[in-house]
Amino acid sequence: MKKTVITKIFSLLMAVLMIAATMTVGAMATETEAPAEDPEITAPVAKIAGASVIINNGITLRYRVTAEEGVIAEGQKLAMQFTIHTVDGSFTSNYHTGTGKNGEYIFKYADISPQYMSSLIDAKLVVLNSDDSVDRVLTEKNGYSIKQYAQSMLIKYADDENMVQFISNMLAYGAAAQAYKKNSDDLATDGVVGMVEPKEYLPEETDRRFTPAAAGYARFKSVTVHFGDHTEIYIKLSAFENVVVKVIDPETGVAKDCVRVKDNDGNDTEYITGGIVTLPEFDKVYTFELYENGAFVQVLKYSIRSYVYSNMNNTEADGTTLTDMAKLSRALYSYGKALEVYKATLETN
Repeated sequence: MKKTVITKIFSLLMAVLMIAATMTVGAMATETEAPAEDPEITAPVAKIAGASVIINNGITLRYRVTAEEGVIAEGQKLAMQFTIHTVDGSFTSNYHTGTGKNGEYIFKYADISPQYMSSLIDAKLVVLNSDDSVDRVLTEKNGYSIKQYAQSMLIKYADDENMVQFISNMLAYGAAAQAYKKNSDDLATDGVVGMVEPKEYLPEETDRRFTPAAAGYARFKSVTVHFGDHTEIYIKLSAFENVVVKVIDPETGVAKDCVRVKDNDGNDTEYITGGIVTLPEFDKVYTFELYENGAFVQVLKYSIRSYVYSNMNNTEADGTTLTDMAKLSRALYSYGKALEVYKATLETN
């Protein structure tokens, strides 16, 4: 019963978050002149009808497209390409074919990092041939952003206190990520109308627990959190050969093998990870079990809350000014808790 209620709550939340921010896109069709006695002839039209944002494992921009019959021929398909313009440069995606039927299509640009909430995103709708070559460009929507969408939500739901608080905390998280990346241009919080003071939630304890490792075996060396386009626990080991690490979900009790990843830190530092931590489950405690050559070696218990607790009070050399990482940790946790509070209000209502 609990699972059913939570599923309904989450579905309702997504329905609210995905209400389209209306975007008017000029039709790309051209009229063909014809004799007066003939009916007017126009080419079939496809347009970007709306945009919304999905909050789950990360931040996803979702475009809704309507297409008249005849826009694509047999063997062709609609596709969308995205370009995001950031302080680090402009990045263009591959073509996304999306999903849909009966003239309604959905295209998603996923895994947008929080420091890019203010970055402008261009969407180009095209027709692809069967060999994936571009037949023609149908329409474009340029210069949209997560920040613009958040602004529209703050105006639309100005009377919903918890929604406003969640959106405000989300933008504060984006601004903290920008500060951590040393980017002060057009912060996610700059010039936003209807935003309230971000509410800070701080953990009061850590869940971090290690059991002693047997002598002569590999061991858990350190643990950190990757945050950017998603949130994930990263663990460094003293050795990786002949080692298996399993992560156990506290709710289901199901264990799965962790995977080895390399961090994009310039040194290709290697870690193992148990997978993405879904927002807002930052208090969820995961159990990691280390085995070497089939023999059990060590246990680690950890959560996003543990990481925040360890970093939230770190200061600069003056001993009083919080580091940018400390501020980012606080903003991340507060963002997750604000969403948790909002979901709870949906349950009670």
